[in-house]
Amino acid sequence: MALFAINGNVGSAGPEGPQGEEGPQGPQGDTGPIGPEGPQGEQGPQGNMGPPGTTSWNGLTNVPSGFADGIDNVNTYLAGGGLHLFDSTFALANEASSLLRVSGGAMNSDGNWIGIGGVPTGSLHIFGGQDAGQNQQGYLVLGSPTDDNLAFDNNEIMARFNSELATLFLNVEGGNVILGRNGVEGRVGIGQDGPTDRLHVSSNAGESAFRVQVGGTTRFRVNANGGVAVGSNNSSVGSGDLAVAGDITAASVTVDPTTRWYTLSAADFLGATLYEDNSGNLSIHTISPNRIIAWAPVHLPHGAEVVALYATGYNLSDADQLVVQLYRQELDPDGRETMAIVSSGLDADGRWSDSTPNTFNPIIDNVNYVYYVRVSFEAISHAIYSVRISYQTQSVLP
Repeated sequence: MALFAINGNVGSAGPEGPQGEEGPQGPQGDTGPIGPEGPQGEQGPQGNMGPPGTTSWNGLTNVPSGFADGIDNVNTYLAGGGLHLFDSTFALANEASSLLRVSGGAMNSDGNWIGIGGVPTGSLHIFGGQDAGQNQQGYLVLGSPTDDNLAFDNNEIMARFNSELATLFLNVEGGNVILGRNGVEGRVGIGQDGPTDRLHVSSNAGESAFRVQVGGTTRFRVNANGGVAVGSNNSSVGSGDLAVAGDITAASVTVDPTTRWYTLSAADFLGATLYEDNSGNLSIHTISPNRIIAWAPVHLPHGAEVVALYATGYNLSDADQLVVQLYRQELDPDGRETMAIVSSGLDADGRWSDSTPNTFNPIIDNVNYVYYVRVSFEAISHAIYSVRISYQTQSVLP
């Protein structure tokens, strides 16, 4: 028997043998990281509408299941949903501090309109409230009651800041403001509850009624006293007066009739002797028993209307007359026409003054006529101190 052995070289591997049977599964390893989310699939078709419900909710009776408290149906709610009914008040959140409260409200049969205080006839219909005022909230308030807000009632919009009056702005950022439409009835009153004109402005006593500015410069103003300024901010125009800064361009200007006077002194008469009495009064005086006639031309504005003829004189004889006449004569002489006549009469004695309101053909026509006053003395010691003609003018400009 050998005491040791020597290993030889390793031989080549033999052919692979058949696979053995699968061993038992080992323990599961740790979960790997989540991969990115895949794209969302297309939306599926909408399902069919379910049948209409049959449960009605009328006030606080027939309250749907899930809302009733199961005791008296006075305080009903959806647990955890912040939806409450307190008697007839519907609220989101709670009774003391709610985001939405509808008291006595209803929806129309289509379910599209909301009514507060009644059955609505529009998208939002509020049936009751206060008159809007500084401390009254009206029917609807937009904005914080302690800041800028608008109060609405059934015929008024009021701008306020807290409880103070504020300015109401309409289209401040642009756009037209239309009040009424042409062809339809409608008036605007400013300070006037019952306007009688398309725009009717009524100011308080001591308050200017109207002003128009162009580029910051006043061009038209109705002052507190009723005076009107055109072209400037003239606040000192007299009551009922008109002040115009600048020229007036017009085809014609017609003003109310103004009474004016045309006066003839004794020195204006031709064909008579002038006499100065002890008091310095100048007169036409007769110094002979013959009849004396004196004339004075009259120049009145075309279109004027003669109102009356006045004469002041002296007559010492009650048996004779002193006669003053206003005549008009055609440019192509064909006789003269008496326009007015005044006489001392047969019973005058001493200083005498008279007038006549009776005039014939009173309109002055300087195109076709000339005018003069004729004085006749029937005896000596007659005198005329002055003759006056009152007339009215109306048309200032043709």
